[in-house]
Amino acid sequence: MAEVSNTLTQEQVSALISAAIANLPAGVDSTTVQNMITSAVANRATTSALSAVQASIPTPSAAVPPAVADSGNIGNMTSVFALANHTHASKVRKIRVQTAADGTVTWTYSTPFTAGTNPIVLAVAEVAAGVTDVVNVQVVDQPTATSCKLLVNRTNRSAVALLGLTILSVPSSPGATWVHAVALEP
Repeated sequence: MAEVSNTLTQEQVSALISAAIANLPAGVDSTTVQNMITSAVANRATTSALSAVQASIPTPSAAVPPAVADSGNIGNMTSVFALANHTHASKVRKIRVQTAADGTVTWTYSTPFTAGTNPIVLAVAEVAAGVTDVVNVQVVDQPTATSCKLLVNRTNRSAVALLGLTILSVPSSPGATWVHAVALEP
């Protein structure tokens, strides 16, 4: 093997350059890094000097990125970078679900919240055009980290012409109703 410096072989230098270029974050010019290493070798840099150059190049993070936060934060980990196809966990679950004929539905989230989390659940009923009944959705019991129960209530509404009043009558069966629901981590 031909010696390039007093401590590194040509194969070691090539491996160092390849490893450094393979771990570059998007937007960093690989030619610049290669030139830095080649220049260090040409100037008889020691293994520790080249290792210092390699150590300054960020590597891909092996950790799952944190969940999306309510407020932004500037990171401080300069030794790693996130890969381009990484994802952040959502603090929101959403669904369009149909109730049973009695208006009840239990929604089990596709991805549970952190244990002990009681999400804030908001839901609205989907009604056909022309429906004049009042249709409400209520959350039954306290939502858990894995699911919540919803109940649709439907009340007939009729107008009394003589008095100009709207009267809500005895609740009718809601029937199978589509519900749009969102659960938010508090």
